[in-house]
Amino acid sequence: MKTLTLHPTPDHGQALADLLTRLGATAQANGDWLLNCGSTSETVLIVVLPARNDAALTTAVGAAAAQGQRVIGVWAPGLSGDLPQSLADYGGAAVGWSAAALHGVICGEASVWEDAGGGERAGQFPKRNVC
Repeated sequence: MKTLTLHPTPDHGQALADLLTRLGATAQANGDWLLNCGSTSETVLIVVLPARNDAALTTAVGAAAAQGQRVIGVWAPGLSGDLPQSLADYGGAAVGWSAAALHGVICGEASVWEDAGGGERAGQFPKRNVC
């Protein structure tokens, strides 16, 4: 079971909820979502891109990485921009607004790094915390 914690943009909160519903995820009272995709239990932070490179995002991504959580970016449809530095440093994937692609990276079936246009990002080597 995957616990999904969200960091949406103000304009894409409902659209992200709709996308997660199409994946088969269920909303929880605390704002997290649950997705059943295998026996591995983990928490995944989902960031809607493009995201502002602000302190709240840096803190959320840093905290998730420090706790061993994966961070996944999902590009909002029709938008472009740069990958925030915190996601470039600690992220595990970035995909387009596709239920199939998002399901694949959440469930660990793929590790995909796409730019806002859906093309492959070159040379993505996120930092890893050492215990």
